[in-house]
Amino acid sequence: MTNPLKCRRKTLFSKVAPRHRTHHTVSNLELFFDLVFAVAVSVNADGFAEVFGQAEYWRASFVYCLCFFASINPWGSYSWFASGYDSEDFGFRLFSFLQMFASMLIAQGCGLAFSGGTILPAVIGYIILRIQMVLMLAFAYHHDEMYRETHRRHIIFLIGMQVVWTVIGTI
Repeated sequence: MTNPLKCRRKTLFSKVAPRHRTHHTVSNLELFFDLVFAVAVSVNADGFAEVFGQAEYWRASFVYCLCFFASINPWGSYSWFASGYDSEDFGFRLFSFLQMFASMLIAQGCGLAFSGGTILPAVIGYIILRIQMVLMLAFAYHHDEMYRETHRRHIIFLIGMQVVWTVIGTI
C-alpha cells in the first residue's frame, strides 16, 4: 500500500530540478506575472507624477525609489528562480499567484504612501513575497544538491533582510 501523504506531495509539489533545456518558451503564467508587476510599477509612476506635480520633488523621488525597489526586487528574484528551475506543478503556480497578490498589496501601499497614508499594505505584501521566496528556495535546497549551499545562504540573507525591512517599514 502506498503512503497517501507521499502521493499527495508528488502531485502538489513535484521535484524542483534545474533547467537544462536550450529552447524554453515563455509560459502564459510568466507573461501574466510580468504584466502584474508592470501594473505595480505603473501605480508607482502615477503616484510619483502626482506628488512631483505638487512641487514636492524630494518626497516624490524618495517614495518612488523606495516603492520601485520594493516592486522590482521580488520580480527579479522570482524571475531568476523561474528561469533556473523547472517547476510547472501546482505548488509553483500557487506560489506565483501568491506573489502576484502580494505585489498588488505593495502597489496599494505605495499608492497610499504617495498620498501621505500608511504603508502597512506594502509591508504586509513584502512580508508575503519574502516568505513565498524563502519557501521556493527551500524546495530548491531540498532537491538541488549542486547549489544547496547557495540556496542556504540565499535563504538566510532573505530572512535577515526581511527582518530589517519590516523594522524600517513599521517605524
